[in-house]
Amino acid sequence: MSIEYKNASMTHHATHERSLALQLQQALLQISQYAQGAQVDARAIEVTARRTLDLIDCYLLGSRGPDQLRLHLEPVSLGSIVQEALHQLTPTAEQYDCQLWLKSTGSPALIYTDKELAKMAFVGLGHSFIEEAASQSKARRVVFAVKSRLAGPTAGVFSPGIDVKARSLEQLRNLQGQASRQSGSFSSTATGVVLADALLKRIETQLFATSFHHIKGFAATFDKSTQLQLV
Repeated sequence: MSIEYKNASMTHHATHERSLALQLQQALLQISQYAQGAQVDARAIEVTARRTLDLIDCYLLGSRGPDQLRLHLEPVSLGSIVQEALHQLTPTAEQYDCQLWLKSTGSPALIYTDKELAKMAFVGLGHSFIEEAASQSKARRVVFAVKSRLAGPTAGVFSPGIDVKARSLEQLRNLQGQASRQSGSFSSTATGVVLADALLKRIETQLFATSFHHIKGFAATFDKSTQLQLV
């Protein structure tokens, strides 16, 4: 059993490595094109490099073994986590001429989690949605939403131009590491979605397909048993 687990783990990491290598290759090609242009766009080069580094950070955080992973659990506002992720994604959104919106419904909630892992999960998710929204002919808008649900405080990323379905996420999980990252609703890179899902599993939750004000996307619900009430 231990050998099977080890092999499965190695395969899982190898698929992420291949996916990230493809993403890095694309980013370096973009940087090369910018550098060869008549007018070097230093800002575009910086944003492209930052986006790639964000995804590498997601991978490194999610690929730590049990002996390396030390969760820094603390009470933190789910809304503040999403807000920090949105702030980190702003340069990428500006490069793609994409609007970022933050919506919050219900009472604010504190959750007990690893803030950095949770934030980077939404950063990875946001990168995929921004790139996909930018490839759509409709309004380039990505909505980050935080809401209270019966199951617990929930946060997600949504876009009106993406037809997200439950099977889309399953296809992405099954297609990890393949050259084509296309999966139903996503025609652009979906590396960030897969990495976000892996990070969230480290803090005992995972992505699921849902909608916010009739806009489809992916979200994660945090266990009510870890929720702390604001006073």
